[in-house]
Amino acid sequence: LRNRTGWEHLRESLHVLITASDYTRARCATKLAVGVNRIMPMLSTDNDELKSQQFIQLAIINGTYRHTRVR
Repeated sequence: LRNRTGWEHLRESLHVLITASDYTRARCATKLAVGVNRIMPMLSTDNDELKSQQFIQLAIINGTYRHTRVR
């Protein structure tokens, strides 16, 4: 899909825009820090457990989930 029209964004590196608004810069900075701290674990390549859970949930939604036993 990367080279098809409409899918150019797949060639870009992963990015997230976090914004905050409040009465003071200090409060905005605090809100941004909280946002970054919540997002960073999801962007980590070490987070295979989260990915696994998300794929299971997606399979359940799609009706394609097959439970496998771990031996």
